[in-house]
Amino acid sequence: MTLRATPSVDRMSVLDTLSDFIRRIDDPDALAYAAAELLGSSLGVSRAGYGTVDTSAETITISRDWNAPGISSLAGVLRFRDYGSYIEDLKRGETVICADAEKDPRIGERADALEAISARALVNMPISESDGVVALLYLNNAEPREWTAEELEPVREVAERTRTAVERRRAEVAVRGNEARLTFLDALNRETAKTRDADGVLAVTTRMLGEHLMVSSCAYADMDPDEDGFTIRGDWAAPGAMHILGHYSLADFGQKAVTELGAGRPLVINDNLKEIAPEEAATFQNIGIGATICMPFVKEGRLTALMAIHHRQAHRWSKRELALLTEVTERSWAHIERVRSEQAAREAAERLGLANKAAGIGTWDYDPVNDVLRWDDRCKELFGLSPQAEISYEGAFLKGLHPDDRQRAHEAVSEALEPTSPKPYNIEYRTIGVEDGTERWIAATGEAIFSGGKAVRFIGTVLDISAQSAICAY
Repeated sequence: MTLRATPSVDRMSVLDTLSDFIRRIDDPDALAYAAAELLGSSLGVSRAGYGTVDTSAETITISRDWNAPGISSLAGVLRFRDYGSYIEDLKRGETVICADAEKDPRIGERADALEAISARALVNMPISESDGVVALLYLNNAEPREWTAEELEPVREVAERTRTAVERRRAEVAVRGNEARLTFLDALNRETAKTRDADGVLAVTTRMLGEHLMVSSCAYADMDPDEDGFTIRGDWAAPGAMHILGHYSLADFGQKAVTELGAGRPLVINDNLKEIAPEEAATFQNIGIGATICMPFVKEGRLTALMAIHHRQAHRWSKRELALLTEVTERSWAHIERVRSEQAAREAAERLGLANKAAGIGTWDYDPVNDVLRWDDRCKELFGLSPQAEISYEGAFLKGLHPDDRQRAHEAVSEALEPTSPKPYNIEYRTIGVEDGTERWIAATGEAIFSGGKAVRFIGTVLDISAQSAICAY
């Protein structure tokens, strides 16, 4: 086949247009595409594109490329070895120029693979930094083509300028994205801090994350002990999307879900109709999900909880979305555990209070270091005080005792607080109501807590035994 002649290239016009793109376009992927389109249309090739290179994995990642009519896109991740051995040239920072894949020894038996993607002729222009090749500007042509120095020079200049501009844009986007992330996380923390129950935290978190990422739904689930069943306890759905609260089996969502989440890795599906078996995709589709990221939370080696974001249609998830979901999942678990612990403590305190009230028991808490005494309402009542009364050790306690019992009670407290050999605090004494003058027999018990060789807390209970004492006296 005869090699096709290449059209002349107005180098200055190409570079002037590129400079205009760099001034006007803020999005890094859009800028890379504009540069590719400029070269592709100027040179009359089949395809032009820009991608980031991983020399260790020997891959190129292409966000978007320019294609002439009838030519398919290569967007995605491609392995260089699938198309020959010229990756070795690229690793050395050398431009790969191929006029005809069928005649290039670096391609050999892979010529058919290049022809299948409309790349019978190609130019791969590597862009290097101090640590090696980092990006690539490439040209593909469906037919054999002779590449001239006249057209390769603007390609080289466009590659270098595009790399610099794209990376600057990406750095700017990263800064803005990080600022937005921190602002969002700060707002999320403030809102969840206002909530005192787990359901409230779930409602706030799923709503704020869903709205921030503009997904169709966001959900949080607790795993069953068998690590298959899970219950979605909190979810948020955008207008028109389904709420998915309820109990599910992980196995119904497919082997990929079981494998990834069971291993503590996030489940990422951009299009379940294409990426998993039809019967597995149907489980997602039946609850209005076309794309998902499901983030596992593993505690002490066990899959404990899940947090997920969904789109109704296919969606290519970004690293930013994945990273934010990871961070929010960890924070949500911490918030939920905090409020659940606080809620359990409140409920336990309420149960204890009800039990004490039913039994007529009062409680007290004394800080001997700072001489601070706290009584509950029942304890104050047994000393003949109102709930609003101010209390102290010398005042309400000692002065509230019968004069004949005052010294004995004080000695019992002192012995209980002795750090070297504390004695049990188990005493009966009489109180004379400070406000009502009523005499009562009280049974008091307590225990001191020591730290650093001294008592730092003294807590206990009081019980009215006046009726029993009266019977004994009788």
